[in-house]
Amino acid sequence: MSRLFLIYIASICWFHIEAQSPIFKTSDPMKLMGAINSPSAEESMPVFTRDSSTLYYVRTYDPRSVGGKNDQDIYFSEKFADLVYSNGENLTELNNKFNNAVLGINVNNNRMYVLNAYKGSKSGTKGIAYSNLGYGFWDRPVPI
Repeated sequence: MSRLFLIYIASICWFHIEAQSPIFKTSDPMKLMGAINSPSAEESMPVFTRDSSTLYYVRTYDPRSVGGKNDQDIYFSEKFADLVYSNGENLTELNNKFNNAVLGINVNNNRMYVLNAYKGSKSGTKGIAYSNLGYGFWDRPVPI
């Protein structure tokens, strides 16, 4: 069974699902180096890839967001060195005028589970969808 690793904001909790027994491992919060945080927007809902090479998160109140300043877009940062990440980049292929968020990533880092309303869902109904990584880009999300 695939494992999902999620990071919670308050206390960096690793959560993985295997069989039916979730395991939580906690550590003290630590600040990541680099320019992930923006001066005027809010960053939340961080999700790391299994190897921590990429950090996905939500940015809110950024006037450059696809749906405008009050929209929530998915951003990502690449790891340079231990606890040092690149400037946040908008993951444009998964963002639309609704609020977007990453819920998890599979073990191979090639399937992302996202929250939003995407084409193919009933009348724009919000819910969970998945997107596969292909040729360096995330495919159009498929509603679950």
